[in-house]
Amino acid sequence: MVLSDWDLMLTQFRSLGGIAENIIQKRGENGRGLFPKNIKLKSRIFVPKNLLFARKYIYLDRNKVRIKKDSPYSKEQKEFFSNYQDNFSWGGGGKEEVEAFEQGLTEFPKQLKNILKEAGIIDIFKRHNKPWEKLIFERFYINRSFLFKNRNVVAPILELINHSPLSSQLLEFDEGISHPDISISEREITHHYNYISSLERWKECGFFCEEKMAFSLPIQLKIPKSDLILYCKGMSLDCVDLNVAKQGNLIVFDGIPIANINIKDFPINFLSHLLSELKINIDSKKLLEKIKTFNLKKRTEIISKIIPKDNLYQRRLILVLTKELALISMH
Repeated sequence: MVLSDWDLMLTQFRSLGGIAENIIQKRGENGRGLFPKNIKLKSRIFVPKNLLFARKYIYLDRNKVRIKKDSPYSKEQKEFFSNYQDNFSWGGGGKEEVEAFEQGLTEFPKQLKNILKEAGIIDIFKRHNKPWEKLIFERFYINRSFLFKNRNVVAPILELINHSPLSSQLLEFDEGISHPDISISEREITHHYNYISSLERWKECGFFCEEKMAFSLPIQLKIPKSDLILYCKGMSLDCVDLNVAKQGNLIVFDGIPIANINIKDFPINFLSHLLSELKINIDSKKLLEKIKTFNLKKRTEIISKIIPKDNLYQRRLILVLTKELALISMH
């Protein structure tokens, strides 16, 4: 029996210590992804630490992704990585997906680019102020790197899996990274990347996903009956991030959650807790309402300025903003 390129790659992956059982790469509703090969069997995926390639050793060589010669990896590891990248990752459609999004952003009208920059959503001018090849390569690995033992690494096979906010996160062990238990099913295999908003997900990857949280856009407002000013940088935070500081009369937040699908009171509890930590006694509920009102108005204004025509990524941006409006209004 002649093995397919996919099966040959998996054989090489397993020979180097990886576990990849009952999986196949194909296109689904979310584009390219991984699925069970036999829907009646369990699937398993584990990438050992010797196949978690440090990002600092990966470079672009004449449009091919390669491992640097001075890296600590063996000949077999480098050969596996090159074959994998050429046929299933960068060279298997990954580059084209990233390039399509970035090209779509270049086609946004200048007025819309300015609006998105001023709103603190995305600065397309700054993002594209570098050679095109370098931009695509950087964006490709910004979205495909994993953190393992405080190192940015590329995890073959795992980086082909699409995101779902309803799935579990990957499991990290001293020996490597494993996908959590995969139920017997015909559905696409997914995992949960991180806790960011739908808007941030669009900005990073170009696709729409209905995330559980919405965060404030950048905002600066005077707090009534005080000399304090609240400034939010507009970041989309991971659930463990609680970054806030008081600088004179300025209260600086990296990000402020303003809606949560599962926990209605999460935003007010978040804001109240951080203000109490700084020993600031103000009406958190009224402050949150002001922040939410600003965000509803700003998102509505941006939607009114978008004329999508044939641009897929403008249409997705409208969908993202519309869904976030509904989520914020619901709470």
